[in-house]
Order: sequence, then structure tokens, then C-alpha cells
Amino acid sequence: TDQGAYVSAGGPGYIRNIVNCLTGVYDIPLAFSRFRVALTNTGMVAAYRGAGRPDIAYAIERLVHQAAREMNVDPAELRRRNFIAPEKFPY
Repeated sequence: TDQGAYVSAGGPGYIRNIVNCLTGVYDIPLAFSRFRVALTNTGMVAAYRGAGRPDIAYAIERLVHQAAREMNVDPAELRRRNFIAPEKFPY
């Protein structure tokens, strides 16, 4: 992630939100992530109103769609099968 010229107190919030939302709405027993933080000559970055969540949601849904294609399953059916079950809440 590009953190700008200085690491701000809220900058790592972007990464934290991605990690917290890594499995999305799916019952995924194990997930791993690794990040590189770059300091560049741009302005500093700070998390604002859920930064990172749309990014990881997009990546998860693309992966589910790709898995459905490879398994020759309807993407909606694959999503339905893997949603977190109501009895597992709070998840």
C-alpha cells in the first residue's frame, strides 16, 4: 500500500480493514495476508469511512466467481453454499 511520504496514525487502518474483512461473508476457515508498505512522495494516507473494505470485497467476489467458473458451478449457488450459517453468528 502507498502510505505517502509519512506514516500517519490512521494510515495502517486501511490494511487493518482489509485483514478484518478478508473472508467477507463466507465461512472460510483460514486466510493469510501479507502486505508491503511503501513510503512515496505523495501526501500521507489515512483511513476514512471503511477504507479498504470495498477493495477486499471486490477481490473476494472475483475469486468466488473464478472458482465457480473453474468448478462449472453457478456463481450464485457457490456463494449460497459458502455464506456464513446463521447458527455461527456472531462470527
